[in-house]
Amino acid sequence: MSLVSVGIIFLIVVQAIHLYEEVLRDFRRKVPIGEIPKSLFVWLNVAAFAFTIVTLCLCQAENAVGFVLAWIYGIAMVINGCIHIGMMIYKRGYFPGGVTAPLVLAAAGNLICQLAYR
Repeated sequence: MSLVSVGIIFLIVVQAIHLYEEVLRDFRRKVPIGEIPKSLFVWLNVAAFAFTIVTLCLCQAENAVGFVLAWIYGIAMVINGCIHIGMMIYKRGYFPGGVTAPLVLAAAGNLICQLAYR
């Protein structure tokens, strides 16, 4: 198994922990642009995890498309982590997903490093 695949798996696990925090702390109701309908929130997260599994499978097969998708995944998760931390700074307090956001940044940074130096 390549280090990129390990990085993807690590980020998937961290993403699942991050999602657990979001669900536990009712993230979808506290988004600044307005409440996200439950069905949309579930659909978006199912789609995100499906994307990650496809990405992992393609990278395992050493398919070039998989590595492009892995870059997209890593960058998207860096943005996700930064937004959560930014919201905590803006609110000067807790925002759902903020506790696990540094883990998301670390895991996404690891994946990006594995991609850059493969």
